[in-house]
Amino acid sequence: GYVLGRLGINFHYLLFPGLVMHELAHYVFALLAGARVFEVVLWSPRGGHVVHTRVRGSSSVIIALAPLFAGNVLAAIFLQDGFNVLRSAGIDAGTTLWGLALVWLGFSFAVYSFPSKPDLRVSKSALERSFRMKLFGDSFLQKIASLFVYPLLFVFHGLLVLFIVPFSTNRTLRLACPCAMC
Repeated sequence: GYVLGRLGINFHYLLFPGLVMHELAHYVFALLAGARVFEVVLWSPRGGHVVHTRVRGSSSVIIALAPLFAGNVLAAIFLQDGFNVLRSAGIDAGTTLWGLALVWLGFSFAVYSFPSKPDLRVSKSALERSFRMKLFGDSFLQKIASLFVYPLLFVFHGLLVLFIVPFSTNRTLRLACPCAMC
């Protein structure tokens, strides 16, 4: 969003379906997890958000990372359909426009499928909370299982942070685009 912002283009306007999908994924998974939802903002020029009650750690992780799963599934469906329509469009302008619209939707879902920094913070603290509860819980089997499962979850979360956070900061984008216009 930094480069587009410097050009006077708000990323949320350009790819608004992705932002709406991102927040809807949080909302739907919060409801499925049994959370009470207090506020939902699906779109605004500054982004969106979902405010809900606190749920157990594992459910909180799922809510925080819901757009990653839902967005990628929707992106794959819309991009595949869009490219199939474009391939078969020939010179038909209406069909070509429909194909481009599907590709745009798929692209917007893909872009907004990445967890935001707040999503990553929430999921990390929820993972830690869940791990502590399982490790210091009553069941011996839960303790043993948590020693094997949670390190893998923390590695997965670390990979998400490693690949997402550097590209969501202004400094990184300035380094990636050293031209004077950026």
